Amino acid sequence: MDEALRLKPDVVTLYEGFNDSVAEVKTTWKQDRLFQDIVHDIGDIFISAKFLVEVVLAKQDWLSSKEEEEKVAKLTQARYLGNAEKIYEQCRKRGIYFIIVTQPSKSFAIAPEDLRGVSYEQEAAMLRKRDSNASKTKWELFFLTLVALNDAVRAWAKEQGVPLVDVVEVLSSKRDLLLTWVYPGPKGNALIAEAISKPIIAYEAQRKKAVKVH
Repeated sequence: MDEALRLKPDVVTLYEGFNDSVAEVKTTWKQDRLFQDIVHDIGDIFISAKFLVEVVLAKQDWLSSKEEEEKVAKLTQARYLGNAEKIYEQCRKRGIYFIIVTQPSKSFAIAPEDLRGVSYEQEAAMLRKRDSNASKTKWELFFLTLVALNDAVRAWAKEQGVPLVDVVEVLSSKRDLLLTWVYPGPKGNALIAEAISKPIIAYEAQRKKAVKVH
């Protein structure tokens, strides 16, 4: 509302999800809230401190019960889809073509060299088979939350008739292209760009055809 609409875009793409998953999981940290706020305020100011903070906090006690995980997933879905609906509504009012995109990630539960060919569904199933009371790393919780969010995004897009680019599916058998928890390298970015460009190119062709008719 503050920035994007001023550019009068023809197309808006929403490629997000991981940060939303992180935000909800962090609210469940079993530690002193004041301490959490202080260290992350420091981390936001100093990148080097941020790195140290993440290393320290990675060892904390994370939520682990199935009920808690499902609760976090539902909160993430509500937050994300609520924002997506607002963006979509603004686009509809202005005749802007809106595309929503699923975002891939990994949990680090599988070694990078073994990740190729392991689908998201397989990795999620592996994590869910663990003892429901077993502790999980933050990356595993972020991953499972994002998997649930992407499922909700697919359902929402189908229900609303919103164009969907399922990048998760595009990279499903090539997940070794993810260099970090969520960022792909050049090859992965090329595949993502190609996937997102297809509906945009089709939309532009249709729009030009409509202009010629009129």
